[in-house]
Amino acid sequence: MTDSACQPQEGGGASGPPPVGAGGISEIRADLLAREPARCLPALEQVMGADEPLRFEGICVALASRNPLVGSAAAETLEAYREAAIAPLIQTIDTAHILVALRIIRALDAIGSPQAVPPLLALLKSTPHVPVRYTIIESLGNLGDRSLVSLLRPYLDDADHHVREKTLLALEKLTA
Repeated sequence: MTDSACQPQEGGGASGPPPVGAGGISEIRADLLAREPARCLPALEQVMGADEPLRFEGICVALASRNPLVGSAAAETLEAYREAAIAPLIQTIDTAHILVALRIIRALDAIGSPQAVPPLLALLKSTPHVPVRYTIIESLGNLGDRSLVSLLRPYLDDADHHVREKTLLALEKLTA
């Protein structure tokens, strides 16, 4: 993830766990990205207690954690940052663990930005994971862009009944 995706945000975070040190997020980056809960969870707790812009930067790093619970928590938290969260969410979606990818799709859906459409379509075409496909289709239906109708129609013939069902619902929303 590029640093430009993690632009500093205004506002302040709550104080709590040991503060992020003078070295900033780079000091705990390896712990945030770790798979082992004993390393990544305390690091995430530090980030959540940090002031902005360190909090936002740390959450962006945590999004790419090898621990899917940490990545999912980061995606859920980033949703509250609305437009500022779009770039880090989009940049991480292709390489994220499936559970994190699902949470990222939900966050992008909740934010409701048309910027999410191209990367979601690209992932829809490339992913082998059925839950990712039908979650993307549902999200695209919620975005309300009628130009997506022709792109979604082929999924009415998908081998998986969940994908077909979500496609039908999305098309109903888009053509209503």
